[in-house]
Formats: sequence, C-alpha cells, structure tokens
Amino acid sequence: MILKKQATFLVTVAVMAPLVTSQNWIYQPSATSNSSTGWAVGVANTVIRTDDGALSWYQQQTGLPNNLTWTTVSFASARVGWIASLEGHIAKSGDGGSTWALQQGGSSSEPLMQLLALSEATALAVGYNGTVLRTDDGGVNWRDLAKPTTHNLHGLAFPSADDGWVVGEHGTIFRTLDGGQNWTLQLSDIRFTGALLAVDMATLPGGFFYGWAAGTGGVVLHTLDGSTWFSQGGCGNASHTHYDLVTYGPATYIVGQVGICYIMDG
Repeated sequence: MILKKQATFLVTVAVMAPLVTSQNWIYQPSATSNSSTGWAVGVANTVIRTDDGALSWYQQQTGLPNNLTWTTVSFASARVGWIASLEGHIAKSGDGGSTWALQQGGSSSEPLMQLLALSEATALAVGYNGTVLRTDDGGVNWRDLAKPTTHNLHGLAFPSADDGWVVGEHGTIFRTLDGGQNWTLQLSDIRFTGALLAVDMATLPGGFFYGWAAGTGGVVLHTLDGSTWFSQGGCGNASHTHYDLVTYGPATYIVGQVGICYIMDG
C-alpha cells in the first residue's frame, strides 16, 4: 500500500495470491512499483513477480531457505524492496527481486505480518506480541520500537515518516505522531474482540487524515480525523474476513472472502 495511485492493480495482486495454488498461498499484502510490475509472496520461500499487470507470473529465486513462509512484501521503488516472514526474518532486494539478502530484524524472532517500505531508506514491520520494527538506513540496522500492546499486530499504515497507525487482534488500533516512539490507543464505536488485519490512511488538505481498517467478523471501520473510528456496513457479514484494503482518492477497495468491496466517499 505504498503507491496508492496503483490501487486497482494492488488489489488484483492481493486477490491473485491465494488463487495461484490454495496449498501454497495465504492471504497477505503485496507490492507494486508501477502499473504493470508487482510481487507476491507465500510459503516454501516463494516470491513471484509480474511485469504485465498480473496477466502472467514468474518465480524469482531468492537463494534463501526453502522452509521460510514469507507473509509480506513491499517495494519502495522498482529496485529496492523487502520481504518478511512468519519466522521473523527480513530480507532485502536491491535489484527488483532478482537477488535477496537476509537482514537482522531487531532483537526478537516474532512472526512478522506486514512490512511497509516508505522509501529506499525507511521501512517498518509489525508482528506478534506487539512487535514494531523500523529501519532508517536501508535495513543495515533494524531497531525495536516501543510496543504499543502485547496483542499480535497484523497491519500498519504510515502516510508520512512520523504519522502512523497499527492494527491487530482484539480490535487493536494505535496511532503514533513521532515515527513509533510513542503510541496512543484509538477507540471505535463498537465492541470488537476479533482481529483487524489491514489499515490504510490518506491525507486530506490541511494535514488531516482519514482512513479505513478491516478484519475478521466482516468488520470495517472508518475514521474521518485519524483518531475516532466508527463501523461501516455494506461489505459482507459477520462470517466474512477482510484481508487487505487500499484507499485511492475517494475510493477504498477492500479484499476478502466476499471478493472486492468498493466504497466511495466514506
């Protein structure tokens, strides 16, 4: 969810991943660097790439252990991107995914559920037990940020290097104004004990933020000020799970068991 102008293609990639083979793929965020190039990742050290807008895919050889389950991929540019795994590993590519090298991912080995590249220098990752990692030197050093919670975190959104949100189990939503050094709990209008799996935020004129979060139980939450969240219906029911979402202008695309929900203007 880096290049929001590629929203339609990003949603396509997110849907494609579990369709390639149900035995080898799990729902997870994916990445694009332009309107035709994208990556998706999965179990057994799988990294695949498309250069034709998802019409065809080819596997990239990572040279990394085959027992790794990659849960997330994010590219800051056509060349530089990262992947992170259920085993707590982080790997970086500087050549569009042709080669990969493991990096030290903080002090823990907690499962990592989403990684977000803000630039070729800065990226963040979230995972189990409230893990939040950040690098500002291209991954040479990954440091542990303050844990906002002990609940497992599944998604994050950083519309700027300082302003960010993380979401996770038990309906967890936290916000930071200083790049992850301090966190503030966000509240919603419903009592939700399931897991929020995805969040995306956009910037309004004047520096205000609006965004969406979604997850299990068919829950979709919306904020118009970046602080207070309220429930939004019309996208599945309580038996459905929403896995990913992206906001582009007035439109938000939510991907899950009901396919793709398309929401306009909140």
